[in-house]
Amino acid sequence: TLHVDSSNNRVGIGTTSPQRTLHQHESSSAANYHLFTNTGTGSTAGDGGIVGIDANENLILWNQESTNLRLATNNTERLLIDAVGRVGIGTSSPSSFNSYANTLVVVTSTNTGLTLSGNNASTNYSGLHFAAGTTVRAYIDQQLSSTGRMSLFNMANGYMNFGTNNTERMRIKSDGDIEINTGNLKFGTAGKGISFSETSDASGKTSELFDDYEEGTWTPTVTAGGSAFSTTNASYV
Repeated sequence: TLHVDSSNNRVGIGTTSPQRTLHQHESSSAANYHLFTNTGTGSTAGDGGIVGIDANENLILWNQESTNLRLATNNTERLLIDAVGRVGIGTSSPSSFNSYANTLVVVTSTNTGLTLSGNNASTNYSGLHFAAGTTVRAYIDQQLSSTGRMSLFNMANGYMNFGTNNTERMRIKSDGDIEINTGNLKFGTAGKGISFSETSDASGKTSELFDDYEEGTWTPTVTAGGSAFSTTNASYV
């Protein structure tokens, strides 16, 4: 039924009391769609795009073609979902980025970032999980209290590696061993070092902190019976 409410300049489809300029009503709980097609898409029920509500009252914005879905503000495209589901924010070509990480691509001309925010409480967390199916393999999370802990956690039986300049520098193995492949382990504060205090092997000692190490050569001199002997081949650590 098509109804024109000329006094309010409204058109009703399926209703005699339209509430907006164009009001389309389905008198049952069935789906209620608008279909948009052109010559390029074809004109069957499976062509083009639909806007409306489905039989479960979900709002539908549905592209039935193998093309992109585009959203814009201020006459500028802001978000694009391509035909295979990749999402670009600020870019119309998320597929041009590394295939290992182009499911979601965010591009801006200034700073780019992602903020995960929740209420300040020790029972709340912000996190990023990496999963195979529904099984979490690794995660990064932050407990959202002023004294909350942060975790970088590998739940798989594998190692974690860290690198700079496209080179692996450190690896934490699955058994807990730490390997430094290149470079030195440096402590930037005097009096800091490697502590062995978890063991009880320092009976009678004042500290189990290994905080200094030097290596080089020296010239020892030994005096015996008034005669001095020296060598330049000694070394120390």
